[in-house]
Amino acid sequence: MDASPFGGRRSSGNFLGSEFKKMNTVVKLDPHDVSSIPFQEASLDIWDKKYRLSAKDGSPIDKTMDDTYKRVARSLAEVESEELRELCYERFLWALRKGAIPAGRIISNAGALEPRPIDAGDPRRFSEGTAPAGDGG
Repeated sequence: MDASPFGGRRSSGNFLGSEFKKMNTVVKLDPHDVSSIPFQEASLDIWDKKYRLSAKDGSPIDKTMDDTYKRVARSLAEVESEELRELCYERFLWALRKGAIPAGRIISNAGALEPRPIDAGDPRRFSEGTAPAGDGG
């Protein structure tokens, strides 16, 4: 059993509650904490190029992926009332560390002083309403 920041305790094998039976699978997996699984090289490269917060001179502000999680959690919690802010920060941070992944634009921009531009070759720029004038968007 591990403690959940959302109140109460939960079984590590049955996160939906006692009314659900444990799922049988063909492959038996040992339960792991997300933090015990090493990041893949491609994941680190994508984080470094797209989501890691850097200063204008290119020096990294987020030294680790956990720094990114802390930045995002702090930014999300800032909109809460003063008395709930720290609790919400802890809950958001817990969720990020356990594998909850917000949209890329949230990871990139939460806690940054200025929004980061979307790459010109990124097809999402049109759906997000950020296409420059005269670019067909």
